[in-house]
Amino acid sequence: MPKFNAVDNEIHVEHEDGKREKTLLVVGGSFSKVGLAREIADVLNRHYGQSK
Repeated sequence: MPKFNAVDNEIHVEHEDGKREKTLLVVGGSFSKVGLAREIADVLNRHYGQSK
């Protein structure tokens, strides 16, 4: 299963084979882009059964 990590306002994914890639860049608005990226990564990890 992939593992998602928030890195600043980006979301990176690490695959089971060790390959890493950027998947999403959070931009725009006056909201906290870093905070939103963390929330999205947490939701994706829970969805894939890898909650921290």
